Amino acid sequence: PDLCLTTGKQTVYRNNFWLNGVAGSSSPCHNDPFNNMLVQLHGEKVVTLYDDKSSEALYLASDTVQKNTSLIPFADFEDQASGEVTVDAEKYPLYHEAGKKTQYGPVTMRPGDALFIPFKYYHWCRARGASLSVNWWWL
Repeated sequence: PDLCLTTGKQTVYRNNFWLNGVAGSSSPCHNDPFNNMLVQLHGEKVVTLYDDKSSEALYLASDTVQKNTSLIPFADFEDQASGEVTVDAEKYPLYHEAGKKTQYGPVTMRPGDALFIPFKYYHWCRARGASLSVNWWWL
């Protein structure tokens, strides 16, 4: 996409196809070290974003290789009909104090929809069924 070639350093780092075969397939909440343009090609995907200042409230996995990934199992707390998430307040109090205030979405992506995910913004995705997405990461 033009946005990937006309912003930042104009260097496309990588593009990926994301294929989900069943409803409920999800990614953990994480951030990427690049700007991200996500385009939905087939099926539906629900995406929720958190801004780049949310790391403490998202309980990042500090003792693993994936330090960019939240320990909160958002998919376990999701109402699959509405996409709304009700995180356990006793187990994750910082999320309720600060994290929820930095939330954007959830949004449902359908074929032809595109979503810009800024550098270091946290996000998690859940497929509503068989779906195919493509994304571009760029600097």
